[in-house]
Amino acid sequence: STHEKALYSQDTAVIDPFQVLNAIVDEIQKSGRAKVLYSNSFIKLKNDHTALTSNGLIEFKRFINASGAYADVVASWFGLGNEYKILPFKGTYKRLRGDRSHLVRASIYPVPDLRNTFLGVHFTRGADDKVHAGPTAIPAFGRENYGFFDDISLETLSIIFRDGILFFENQSFRTTALAEVRKYSKRFFFNEARGLINDLQLSDLEDTDK
Repeated sequence: STHEKALYSQDTAVIDPFQVLNAIVDEIQKSGRAKVLYSNSFIKLKNDHTALTSNGLIEFKRFINASGAYADVVASWFGLGNEYKILPFKGTYKRLRGDRSHLVRASIYPVPDLRNTFLGVHFTRGADDKVHAGPTAIPAFGRENYGFFDDISLETLSIIFRDGILFFENQSFRTTALAEVRKYSKRFFFNEARGLINDLQLSDLEDTDK
């Protein structure tokens, strides 16, 4: 048994999320019971059963708020969750060089640190056989702050202010923020990743656009 060193889950699998979502969309549209609208943003609530969107008015009987980083904004139009504000984080990845991808044949996860709300660097072999390491969980300056200067706006000031309060008042947040920001350094990222793969070398990790 390897239980004192690791747990092996032989039934764990990885899927291609785009194939799954495309299949769901295809099934929905073929059923004729619903429509899928793309590039259509919620702007505001017109009345109790009508939403104003970037493509006009949409009437509804039941509204499901699954708007991710904008969930608090949408909820506020319904008078809900006004005491909550999103604190965005962003994840960045590295990728194993193709000739070194044999080092990872499945997903490898670290033991969670209960003091940290995030999982930490781990390895995932995708359905395309590419191996990614990550993600990080770095405090972001905007709801769509994927690059360093993306989505910088007036709201950035309030996000930094809320982050600052948590940083000084919440030790867990402070510890997490300091550790995650250091992962911008490839060497620091590598040192954490190497804890999962003994043979890993710094040159094995490539930057990605994620």
